[in-house]
Amino acid sequence: GGGWSYTFTNLDTLQDGTLTLQAAATDSFDNPATASDANLKDTLATLEIQELPTGTSDDVINADEQSAAPISGTSSGIEAGRDVAVRVSDAVTDIDLTATVQAGGGWTLQADISTLLDGPITVSASATDAVGNPASDSYGFDKDTLASVTIDAVATASADDLVNQFEQTSVTLTGTTVGVEAGQTLQLNLV
Repeated sequence: GGGWSYTFTNLDTLQDGTLTLQAAATDSFDNPATASDANLKDTLATLEIQELPTGTSDDVINADEQSAAPISGTSSGIEAGRDVAVRVSDAVTDIDLTATVQAGGGWTLQADISTLLDGPITVSASATDAVGNPASDSYGFDKDTLASVTIDAVATASADDLVNQFEQTSVTLTGTTVGVEAGQTLQLNLV
């Protein structure tokens, strides 16, 4: 008997799943010979980072949320137990984390991003399935943890920062805000 070889140059048109190869030959005496072999075609793996969950639906992580920023996603074709490499980055610093694909394809983690700068934050995730097919995705949100309010000296007629009986009917307060957007409410309490 002799060996044979054939190279398939394009299997793109065949769907993922079981592919059965069948071979048939006849010798010079018309004796038939057949063989078949099943192989699995697995070329698909996807990964998707989900939007920030309810409560952070503004795509902004604030000071209260920065120590446990929720990052999650879904996958398809990536087996449960596989690692998802997650990188959370600002313009200067990267934080590398690992999540694990759960049954059903979901994955989740909480990232402490308190060391990252305020501004645009990029999350990138990547994984491979058991046969090495890569999948990746990226997502962006903003981090805004800075806000401050200052109160200037109390403006009184005598400019002494004291309110006397003649000035108590008209006292003007002024100040500045930093990191507070126009249209936000400033609450004043006099105690």
